Amino acid sequence: MHKLTILGAGIWGTALAIQFGNRGCQVSLWGRNQTLISQMAISRFNATYLPNIKLPDAITFYKDLDTAIAAGDIILLVTPSGSIPQLIKRIAPVINSRHQGIAWACKGIEVNSGRWTHEVISEVVPHLPLAAISGPSFAQEVAIGLPTALVIACEQEPFGRTLAEMLHSDTLRVYTTTDVIGVECGGALKNVIAIAAGISEGLRLGENAKAALVTRGIAEVIRFTQAIGGHRETIVGLAGIGDIMLSCSSNSSRNHNFGKMIVKYGSAQKARDKNTKVVEGVDTANAVLRIAQRHNIEMPICEQIALILADRITAEQAVKQLLQRQAPFKA
Repeated sequence: MHKLTILGAGIWGTALAIQFGNRGCQVSLWGRNQTLISQMAISRFNATYLPNIKLPDAITFYKDLDTAIAAGDIILLVTPSGSIPQLIKRIAPVINSRHQGIAWACKGIEVNSGRWTHEVISEVVPHLPLAAISGPSFAQEVAIGLPTALVIACEQEPFGRTLAEMLHSDTLRVYTTTDVIGVECGGALKNVIAIAAGISEGLRLGENAKAALVTRGIAEVIRFTQAIGGHRETIVGLAGIGDIMLSCSSNSSRNHNFGKMIVKYGSAQKARDKNTKVVEGVDTANAVLRIAQRHNIEMPICEQIALILADRITAEQAVKQLLQRQAPFKA
């Protein structure tokens, strides 16, 4: 029996705990919200995020971080990507030779440095296998057992296969790849494209415009990924187009909804003031743009989204900028 420690008791961390627990894994679940953890331990429900789903008996709840780390031999990080640098430094002293590897199911780039999650973790814990879990998935659907496909990216194939076997079920199909960079690019940049799609809907530009926007957004993600060492095949698969399609087409997408909020409230700052959820595309846009500029990658959509998020231009002005770009146009 595998022993898995999940750090993060939000909707995605809880959904994955349910999936792993139902697969026979011994799951230790830790969260920053001590009150929520206490309530979950007593009621066996996550009343805040998944109130109608009973949590498997295989899940044990921990308030103390060190104890939770010691209880598992695999660590899965399911916290906002911005908290990863601090969290990995905090748990590094507790990690020992018994731990088999670290995985994460968050998507984003460290804002200040532009480092990817695998770089952040490997700098602090260089001796363990690392794996990224991504793909088109909403936590609610995974938690209730609706059919879903995910991708696990790991350069150390045995660890990637182990995670896939732990997670794979009759309703959850898991694919593996060694292209960690590609999977991280797809997971991070899809949030930016989803904001753009939400803005398009908010402006009522029509389905034609949205289809063109998303398609050209995918082209930008492919260019970006290949320029920094990822594979085109990854972006045209589940961790790229699959994730982009889901995030750009559903009202369950936080980034997509935030794009609509920008239009509704007239500025990105006003949308932030009204928003209560983590929207990782907001920080990702600037980080991606800085990397693109270093590598001389043309990314007009991401550039306009970054300007909108900084309230340097309006959504309407961004549309004009994109439509008035000079020919020739290359498909």
